[in-house]
Amino acid sequence: MQARVEPATAEIKWPVQRTSMAVIWACMLFFALQASVEGLGYILGSLESFDEVFRAKYSAHITLVRTRAVAGVLALCSGLFAFAQETRRRKVHTLIGRLYALEVWVAEATSLPMALMAEGGWSNRLAFFLQGSLWLAFPGLAVWAARSKRFRPHRRFMVRNYALT
Repeated sequence: MQARVEPATAEIKWPVQRTSMAVIWACMLFFALQASVEGLGYILGSLESFDEVFRAKYSAHITLVRTRAVAGVLALCSGLFAFAQETRRRKVHTLIGRLYALEVWVAEATSLPMALMAEGGWSNRLAFFLQGSLWLAFPGLAVWAARSKRFRPHRRFMVRNYALT
C-alpha cells in the first residue's frame, strides 16, 4: 500500500483560507456599518431631507418606517455577531440568534404594509413583498434545521436571511 502524498499547496491552504475569511468579514462589517449609518437617516433624520413624494408618505407612516429602520439596523449588527466563530460554541450564539430573529420578524412585519405603499410600481411592491416573505421563512427553516441537529442547512438559511437584511 502506498503512502498518500499531499500536494504542496496543502501546506498553504490554511493561511490562504484564513486571509480569505478575514477579507469576507471585513467586507461584511463594512457593508453592515454602511447600511446601518444609512438607516440612521430614516430614524433620526428630519423630514425635510427627503423628496416631496417620499416625505408625504414618510410623515403619514412615520412609526412604520422608523420601526422598520430600527429593526433593520439592529438586525444587521446582531446578525454579524451571530456568524462569529467564537459564539457558535456557546449559549451566546442561541441568544444572539433569537434576538436577530426577533429583529428580523419586526422588520418583516413592517415590510409587508410598506410593500403596498412602495413607489416605483408593481415591481417594487413585489420586491418588498418577496423580501418580507423570505425574511419570515428563512429564520423558521434555520431554527428547524438547528433543532434537528442539521447545522449546515441552518447556517445556509441564516446566510440567506442575513443577505436579505
